[in-house]
Amino acid sequence: MEKIDDQLATIRSDKYHASPKWVKKPTDLEAIVNQKVVFTCQAEGIPEPIHRWKYRPASPKWVKKPTDLEAIVNQKVVFTCQAEGIPEPIHRWKYRPGDGPTQPADFRSVVSSSHMYVLENGSLVIRDVEKQDAGSYLCEASNGVGESLAEVVKLSVNVPPRFNQSFEVKTVKEHQEVTLSCDAHGESPLTVSWKRYQRPIDRSVLSRYVLREHVHPNGLKSQLSIPSVLRADSGLFSCEAVNDYGREEKSIQLIVQDKLHQGYNLYEGY
Repeated sequence: MEKIDDQLATIRSDKYHASPKWVKKPTDLEAIVNQKVVFTCQAEGIPEPIHRWKYRPASPKWVKKPTDLEAIVNQKVVFTCQAEGIPEPIHRWKYRPGDGPTQPADFRSVVSSSHMYVLENGSLVIRDVEKQDAGSYLCEASNGVGESLAEVVKLSVNVPPRFNQSFEVKTVKEHQEVTLSCDAHGESPLTVSWKRYQRPIDRSVLSRYVLREHVHPNGLKSQLSIPSVLRADSGLFSCEAVNDYGREEKSIQLIVQDKLHQGYNLYEGY
């Protein structure tokens, strides 16, 4: 009897099958870059199920599009450009200088350097931005699946006032004509004002001075002339240039020589 029972148990074991059923289904996950991710997938059945994983490639989609930026000379600029997909998209940047309509053929690839480089997340960094960096920038994201993404943005670079030199010494003889010049470079509108010893020039003295200004493509040139300079005009003059992006000052030490003396005879006026 025991022998018959053993044979029956063996027959039943060989012929019994159970289709797979879930023990634990995988679920959607959210992670941060460089984190470890574990999808749990458990099923049971007879015989034991074999688990296989597949993934579906996904064309790139924007996480964060780049936008137009405006900067001041020597600032740091970061164009954010992030896309996701399966596999991970590759980000490429191209550049076209100047303004006007853009065509794909007009762009040239950005070559990474200490001045301009692309981060791992696709963002473009420009350090100590210069006027010649202004123009159009194209960010492309592609992973070989579907259509690649592309976005064109513009960078405007504004120039605060600046002088080629911040201090100058001007020496003349009494009763000669002298011209003090301040050539300010920067974005328009640009204004230049004059002071003596850091105070506005006295009206009674100003009547003897001639002020001229000339606007040029790079800024404004302001000149303060004294047709017949006196010893009393000696002193420290300054001009301050101002625009919407900053201000800059230049100082000019005017030395008026007494014709009767070899040395400098300074009069530090009013």
